Amino acid sequence: MFTCRLFTPPAWSSTSLPDRASRSATAGRLLPWLIVACLSAGGVADGRDSLIQKEFAVPSGLLPDSTMGLPKSSTLARCIRADMRAVFTSKGVTFPEGSSALYLPVGEHLIVRNTDENLDRITTLVEEFAARNPPPDLTASITVPETHPVPSVCDDSAPNAHTKALLSRIVISRADMKETPLEEAIEWLYGQIRELDKFESQESERGAVFVLTPSTAHLGARITIKLSDVSAIETLKYFVSLANSYYEIDERGRVVIDHLQSGLFMKTERYRIPAAAVIRGSGVVHGPDGVDYPSVRELFTAFGVAFSDGASAGLATDKDCVVMRNTEENLEIAEVVVAGLIDANGGKLASNHIRALQKIIQDLKVNRR
Repeated sequence: MFTCRLFTPPAWSSTSLPDRASRSATAGRLLPWLIVACLSAGGVADGRDSLIQKEFAVPSGLLPDSTMGLPKSSTLARCIRADMRAVFTSKGVTFPEGSSALYLPVGEHLIVRNTDENLDRITTLVEEFAARNPPPDLTASITVPETHPVPSVCDDSAPNAHTKALLSRIVISRADMKETPLEEAIEWLYGQIRELDKFESQESERGAVFVLTPSTAHLGARITIKLSDVSAIETLKYFVSLANSYYEIDERGRVVIDHLQSGLFMKTERYRIPAAAVIRGSGVVHGPDGVDYPSVRELFTAFGVAFSDGASAGLATDKDCVVMRNTEENLEIAEVVVAGLIDANGGKLASNHIRALQKIIQDLKVNRR
């Protein structure tokens, strides 16, 4: 078993790695029951076994239908994160405090956080089911699940949109870090992205720009982690979270990595919404529940998004675009509301789809506890 640890060796200077991302590589092909990622969450203070995170692409039929009556082609269905602990508990798997099992029915993807022993049990269950129920096409493949279920950019030609697309679609086949300084881990990730960016004809234009701020560089964090077949953006998330830091893609398309000294970290996201949902000149937004809200902030508030000091939400003046600054937790809820707007397309969702939207938001809040 491996662990993830943080400590503070001598500080280093901040680093900026050159080049810009403007295209994306294709995702790898994976057999449906293949374990596609593994992350240790570190030891627990009271002596319990370490919790490890594994991601499974599960065979069809292993888990119950969790689409809540939504068509799998809908944007809302891509937001579902169904709790599968009860299912696996009935099969002999235990879930200690802090563990979880979330199922993404679109793509049939399972993310489990548990002890090594319990993950072995789930692996056996998945493999045995796959052996009894082989897919018709053994060359069938899946793609790595998208990080954001709804479009999170309003201008596909903007530099930050290119970077986000690149990081989301490039797949890192293997990352194995052992007490590696964050700076070195980011340098390694930069090299992998640059090497795998095959869609930019000019070599000097391949890859992405990474910038470590002085506060992050001086943090001196080291990380130990093992990952396989994970998107570059998820790999980046693991790296920075283990270093008690965060990242944001700025308007120039640079990936800026910083360390939060105090207070709540907020980031800015932009979401394209249907033109039919916006009443021009008034700022009024037609919600997925059929209600006309005087502002996008009031729409999001009605569906459970909280706005603390410094948080904001508004419509861009020249686009069908919502600009929101908030915490990661509230942005996740906002994405579900945007998904509802996209599916409604200026109309009103069916009552069962509204209930599904509300249930998805409720589950997000419960799963974060």
